[in-house]
Amino acid sequence: MIADLLRRAIADKEWTISRAAKEADVDRSFLSRLLSGHPPPKARDGRKPVELDPRYQKIAQALELDELAFLNAVAAEQDSVRSRDPDEYALLLSRAVAALPRRYEPEVIADVNLLVGQLGPTIRRVGGPMELYHQVRSLPAMRAGRRVSSAGQSEVIVSNHKGKDPLWEDDHLPPLSDALIELGYRCHTAEADVGLDVRFDMAAVLQKLGTRDPDAVRALLGVEEG
Repeated sequence: MIADLLRRAIADKEWTISRAAKEADVDRSFLSRLLSGHPPPKARDGRKPVELDPRYQKIAQALELDELAFLNAVAAEQDSVRSRDPDEYALLLSRAVAALPRRYEPEVIADVNLLVGQLGPTIRRVGGPMELYHQVRSLPAMRAGRRVSSAGQSEVIVSNHKGKDPLWEDDHLPPLSDALIELGYRCHTAEADVGLDVRFDMAAVLQKLGTRDPDAVRALLGVEEG
């Protein structure tokens, strides 16, 4: 597994994951996902072959790995991943929606159900959950006065474990945004007969949806507010 190879290479360098990501000029979340054993994602720009995906080349060079051998290992793991059954996502979402706390108003739950109902068709249209995730990232972010990035742009930062963040109440998110983030957490922790990757991908999409402007989210998913 490339995860073991990367762990050994980072340990040999005596680097942290953050240092390794910085040296390779890749997102820390991307490197963390590889280290956690998730299948290495393919390039989203036309699904380029691995040898044309600069992220893997940069990782190999930064960690002084045999580049050809590393790229071949990545390609082998990518090819071994079976395509995800849309029913897996439907099962996961149905369990997660059923587990939403009753403190949400019926109108919010109805709105969530409308959006969730459009997730499947949208994911199929764009080519997968992570392709949708990257489209969502380009949507306008919710304003958050206490949370400002190093570039000076407001951005809501959401923990995978909602409710354990002591600053959560300071965000004052709209109920729909709050419910989508909650739903993402429920997907991440759901006891459902689906793979870890399905839970990981759906949680990431929903939590990012919750940090975007609700009107922009509705427009992206083709849902008009009733």
